Amino acid sequence: MTAFTATQAGAISDGGTFGLTSPGVKGTDWPNETDDLIFGGFNLTQGSATAVGSMVGGNNTFTLTGSFTCTDVREVRTIVPNLITTTLDFGTSGTDPGCTYSGTGRAIDCQIGGIVTTVTGDVVNSGSGYGFYNSGTCTDFAGTLKNRGSGVAAHNAGTWTAFTGTLRVESPAASAISGTAIPFSGTITGGILLSQVDA
Repeated sequence: MTAFTATQAGAISDGGTFGLTSPGVKGTDWPNETDDLIFGGFNLTQGSATAVGSMVGGNNTFTLTGSFTCTDVREVRTIVPNLITTTLDFGTSGTDPGCTYSGTGRAIDCQIGGIVTTVTGDVVNSGSGYGFYNSGTCTDFAGTLKNRGSGVAAHNAGTWTAFTGTLRVESPAASAISGTAIPFSGTITGGILLSQVDA
C-alpha cells in the first residue's frame, strides 16, 4: 500500500497529478485499489480509475467519471456531474465509517443530469451541510446514511426512486430529509419528518 499525494489538480489515473510519470502505470505512478489517495489541497477527477483504498481530502472535490469504490473516504466532496451514471461503494472499515464529512457543503452531490444507480456502505454527515444532495437521479440508496451534526442527511431536488438502506439521525440538531418526498422502504432511527417520507 502506497500513499499518493496530489501536487496539482487532475485525474487520479494520471501520474502527472502526483508529480510522477504521465500517464504512467497504475500502482506505480497513480493509485491502485489498495493505495491511499491524498488530495493535498487540490480538486481531483476520477479519470479511468475504478477504485482506491482510501481518500483523504480537506473538503476538496472529487468529480466522478463512472462507477467507483473506496472504503475509507474522509472530508471529500464527491460530485456526480451531468451525463455520468455511477455506482458508489463506500464500504465500512470497523468503527471508521466508509465516508465521513464534517463540512458545510455536500458529501455526495448528484448534480442535474447525473445518475446514481446505487450507493452502498456507510455515509456519515457530521457537519452543517448535506450527506447526500440529489438534483439528478438516484435509483437506490442501499447503504447507511448517518447524520451526526446540524445538517441534513438527505435532500432531494431531483428524482429519487428508492431508499432501501438505513437512515439514522444521531444528533438532536440534525435533520433527516428535506426537499421532495423520497420513496422509503428501509430502516429509520432518530428524529424524522414523516411528511417528507413517501413510505
